[in-house]
Amino acid sequence: MQLPIFKLIGGERKVSGLGGLVVFAVFAAASLAAAGYLAGTLALEGKLFSEHAELLKAEAQRQIGSIKIESIQVQDDNRTVVAGLLNDESTPVAASRLSQMDLILVYDEVGGGVRVVWLPYDKTGLEEEGWRALNITYGNGSEILNPVSSDFSTGLWDSGEKLYIQAWVSQGHPIQDGRAVLIAATPEGVKTR
Repeated sequence: MQLPIFKLIGGERKVSGLGGLVVFAVFAAASLAAAGYLAGTLALEGKLFSEHAELLKAEAQRQIGSIKIESIQVQDDNRTVVAGLLNDESTPVAASRLSQMDLILVYDEVGGGVRVVWLPYDKTGLEEEGWRALNITYGNGSEILNPVSSDFSTGLWDSGEKLYIQAWVSQGHPIQDGRAVLIAATPEGVKTR
């Protein structure tokens, strides 16, 4: 016996209860397929967007460059640090703007605990805590391109050049066992990595 989907009533075709269920099932299946396709497309687009964002971030970092801490040495007084910072493929920094650099020292403090301190620029070296620029070199010699004056008022810290700095903390917060980490960032946003 065949179940009628359409009944002929008074010359008109009417959908039976079973026919309504079939039509509903077809529309539901089509809707689910469309929703699945849309969700899959959105997921793929989201993944592609994330990958593109990561590529842009990596390219931006490459364009900006970074600062590498090439050397760091805690002096015998346990409060002075001398470090060499390499301008690693970043844009040049005007020597007159070095005073605007952020310098943070993280170290184990004598007596226990870790101390994190932001150090202000102090070219005189007379403040209780601070840092100052000592000189800039290229390779094993002096600068070749845009030499910096002795008072750091002119010249550029160019890519490939090393800036030597001296940083110091107060006598009341000495560095234990010569363990210290330096974090630096230029006014242009170039930072240590």
